[in-house]
Amino acid sequence: MSGTTAIVVLIVKSKIYCANVGDSRALLVRNVAGDWLGDQLSIDHKPELEKEKMRILSSGGVVEQSSGIKY
Repeated sequence: MSGTTAIVVLIVKSKIYCANVGDSRALLVRNVAGDWLGDQLSIDHKPELEKEKMRILSSGGVVEQSSGIKY
């Protein structure tokens, strides 16, 4: 089995840019008036997620079953 995973977050002034490959996740966690708040910055690129599977297939890719995992 093989795979790739990476995540990059770049903050420039008041903008946040997030890029990810694979099943990496990025969260922005901040303290606002004593409460910890979290915001999801990325979404996993997993082929078992229907939207991701359709993105792969519609761009000419293939999704193969391995290790007993069914997509």
